[in-house]
Amino acid sequence: MAATRVNSARISHLSALAFHGLTTQNPREVWVTIPRTVRKPETDALPLRVVRCQTDMLDEGLEWHEIEAAKVPVYSVARTLVDRFRQRNKLGIDVAIEALREAWRGKRFQLKELNRLATRFRMARVTKPYLESLLALTRSIPWFARAAGRTGSFILHGRGLDPTISARVVIQRASIVVAAVDPDLPAVLQKDGV
Repeated sequence: MAATRVNSARISHLSALAFHGLTTQNPREVWVTIPRTVRKPETDALPLRVVRCQTDMLDEGLEWHEIEAAKVPVYSVARTLVDRFRQRNKLGIDVAIEALREAWRGKRFQLKELNRLATRFRMARVTKPYLESLLALTRSIPWFARAAGRTGSFILHGRGLDPTISARVVIQRASIVVAAVDPDLPAVLQKDGV
């Protein structure tokens, strides 16, 4: 209820990810975004992590949700993902990638909206390789199933930004499981020794 106690605060970043169910982390503090011109709130009851934003960008991607009979401003899934990529150097990119994967699997955002917000917040070049890899993998899975013609496990090796992440495609009797995604797909299809 930090947003109701602090005027002009919006629930954002890790708290918004937790609200939308897109992270395994439980934030120790409530993340809120406030305008740059507003003084940092002083609250003893709640540990707050305050992020400042320009006033004209404050309402981009804002949604109102009813929580315990109170209207609370929470950023949308698309805005929250863009915010996570904006804070990638302070908080690590792994949380942003995890949230992007979960949101993509659950069809929780519109790609057009995410691209619009990423462009508005100057994050389009950062998010582009991750979005392209998700799109390439999604469009390539039926091809892999037809090309394999049998059950098996394949690994797509890429030369992306994070070489420790690859896409593992497991084909078992017309069901396909994707374990992870590489930022630079499609690259090389190799038969795995499983």
